[in-house]
Amino acid sequence: TGDDLREGKRTLLIALTQQKAEPALWEKLDSALGNQDLTETDIVELQNIIIDCGALASLEAEIEKIGQHVISSLEAMPIEETPRLALENIVARLLHRAS
Repeated sequence: TGDDLREGKRTLLIALTQQKAEPALWEKLDSALGNQDLTETDIVELQNIIIDCGALASLEAEIEKIGQHVISSLEAMPIEETPRLALENIVARLLHRAS
């Protein structure tokens, strides 16, 4: 989010961007991290770097993979259906929450 960029948070998404973005684009994003004066235009430009290099898609794919693993594990557990469904609902909410 724009707040994360302004606060300079070094999230997994930022680490993936560092791995995937062209060096000049990564340097642009890296130098902007933590700048409290970023405008909405700046934020959109930085977000586009994250999206265009494939970092966001990679993170979303990893989250989906982990989520499917958790659901499969829950389905294999010898617990009653009601608690299992409640746990699956919690997992779904965590995976699909808005940032």
